[in-house]
Amino acid sequence: MKAKLKSVLLFGAFLGWWCVASLSAAQEQDSVAAVKKATEELTAADKVVVGARGALQAAKDNLDTSRFNSPSYNARVTAQQAQAAKDKFDKAEPKDKEDALELYELAQELAEQRKAELQAAEKVLPQKALITAQETLKKATEPEKEAAEKLAKEKDAATKATAQKAKEAQDAATAAQAALEKTVAALKAAEKPANDSAQAAKDTEQKAAAAQAALDKATAEKNTAEQTANQQRQALDGAPIKISVAKAAAFGGLKPLPESAWDYAKARHLLVRAGFGGTTDEAARLHTLGLHRAVSHLVDFKKQPPADIAFVAYPKERPQNHEAALSGEEQRRLRDKRVGQDRQQIQNMRIWWLRRMIESPRPLEEKLTLFWHGQIPVQYSDVGDSYYMYLQNELYRDNAAGNFATLLYGIAHDAAMLKYLNNDTNVKGRANENLAREIMELFSMGRDQGYSEVDIRQGARALTGYTYDSWTGQFRFISDRHDTEPKTIFGKTGNWSGDDFTRLILETPYPAKFVARQMFMFFAHLEPSIDTIEALANVLQLNNYELAPMLENLFLSEEFYSPRAMSTEVKSPVQLVVGLHRDLGLKSADYAYLASALRGMGQDLFEPPSVFGWQPGRSWITTSRILGRYNVLAEILERRPRGGKTGVDVVGTLLAGKNFQNHAEVVDYLVKCSWTVPLPESKRQALIEFLQPLPEPAKWAADSGPVNARLTHLLAMLMCSPEYQLN
Repeated sequence: MKAKLKSVLLFGAFLGWWCVASLSAAQEQDSVAAVKKATEELTAADKVVVGARGALQAAKDNLDTSRFNSPSYNARVTAQQAQAAKDKFDKAEPKDKEDALELYELAQELAEQRKAELQAAEKVLPQKALITAQETLKKATEPEKEAAEKLAKEKDAATKATAQKAKEAQDAATAAQAALEKTVAALKAAEKPANDSAQAAKDTEQKAAAAQAALDKATAEKNTAEQTANQQRQALDGAPIKISVAKAAAFGGLKPLPESAWDYAKARHLLVRAGFGGTTDEAARLHTLGLHRAVSHLVDFKKQPPADIAFVAYPKERPQNHEAALSGEEQRRLRDKRVGQDRQQIQNMRIWWLRRMIESPRPLEEKLTLFWHGQIPVQYSDVGDSYYMYLQNELYRDNAAGNFATLLYGIAHDAAMLKYLNNDTNVKGRANENLAREIMELFSMGRDQGYSEVDIRQGARALTGYTYDSWTGQFRFISDRHDTEPKTIFGKTGNWSGDDFTRLILETPYPAKFVARQMFMFFAHLEPSIDTIEALANVLQLNNYELAPMLENLFLSEEFYSPRAMSTEVKSPVQLVVGLHRDLGLKSADYAYLASALRGMGQDLFEPPSVFGWQPGRSWITTSRILGRYNVLAEILERRPRGGKTGVDVVGTLLAGKNFQNHAEVVDYLVKCSWTVPLPESKRQALIEFLQPLPEPAKWAADSGPVNARLTHLLAMLMCSPEYQLN
């Protein structure tokens, strides 16, 4: 390889030298030709000069012969000879410096001789002859002088031209020499890189061998590391399962579902029950996470961003001092104005909460807020203050999956609850039992579970003095109204306060069982066994009433995914309406209409029917209500405006980005979006035939209007079916 590289470099260097040398040789040949041509021209000029010299010599000889003859005659002859010489000189182009100089000197000598002869003749010739001779001599010598001067100029020009050509030849020779030296230097320089390249190639081969060895070693280490990482990953993947099993065993909780039993249907069941539903893509993501990560993702919702849906609630406007001086009619008008403003605020709160349920990235947070609103209910129509209701709603949201003990303490200090159950009139000597009774019976222990009428009366005494500021809704304890005498609750005597009353309740075993039962019935099914409730209660009690561990155990359990739980719950109106939007991925709605529709279907937000809250199950689908549910669903799908348009844009929203080959695939996809149970084949074929008048799905985007009309009608048929009424 090194010899081949050196040969290539030498050949390249020789080729460069040959190009430069060829250029120099061509320039040198041009210079030699120029010199040769100049030499030939000088030789021809020399011959002319020799001829001219002979003619001058003959004229000289004639002058010498006739020296003693007539001067005028001699001058005339000399003039003729000089003229003949001049004619020859004019035809010649002498360029040699020496010949021109010699010819000029000879003409000068001849002129001097003639001048001398003329001076001698002046002595012997008449004056007239002398003048004639002088004129003749002048005429004879002037052409010679002009010829000599012309020859001198031409010789000087020839000398300069020859010198220029000689210089050019010298420059060409110098350039050729420089090019030759440069070529030699290039050859020498090329030899060094060639040697360096050879050494570098050798070094590279050594480095490549070392790098290959290092690569082989690194590859082996990487394979080992990947194998170890896979083992660790498998161990980590299995860790949540082991931890859940260990927790269930340690806490006496429900048995977890085997990971192998986790599938898409169970992922969708979790998404619907631990929230309000979701798109097929969201269900698929939960399925991909695996059972334990999916449950953790939903339960540990504080890790998700909060809903970016702002709402600012304001307390009621206080009456001005001067209103007492107004007429009764004017006072009623101002009072009615404040009531109207408050009713508008509660309506705005309904819309705000519906938006949170539909759009929040924390669906379980809103589902639990709804659970507590129904489990520990307050009616706005009785409280008459939207700001109190707002504070309670935030209390439920803040403690949704937090600590039940904290929530129960909060209820005993909540303005809406204190007013709803008349604890603002609970004073020493005239105890009001409403709050104490409902806290034990409906909010924490269950009816007739571990308490007596005596405990209720003593608890009411403990809650005396617990009230609120009527304008700000803030809790106030008025010590003058509090009964400071000893009280006996659950067999324990002391000067108990309302907070002590709550603590004494939580020290009994009943709250854990009560909360476990109510949450299981809300999220799973309505007929839990005693063992199921005991298991969940153990988890709650051993975690000091922290709700998240119990919820995690519930959502991981076999019981939660049992046939008694899946697709058996009748949807409440909120679950029906909010679920429709989340299942179809609709992020905008006519919220004012939805709030009104919920009221018509029997679930008016902030207005539970009684202290017992909303009753689940078949009460939602009575004969009078079922038709109203179907009408609301059809109205939402086909006629309600959203995004400036009427009805759901199935083609542009629900089916966007998906490729369907035929109508059957579209039907299967829409069923997957809405149903949690399989579609009977007979109904499937009927739905496919319903779409037959439409062109192939690939052409729907070109004319989506008629297509959307038929597709939304198909969705309405699916969602107004009995199967869609079940979670």
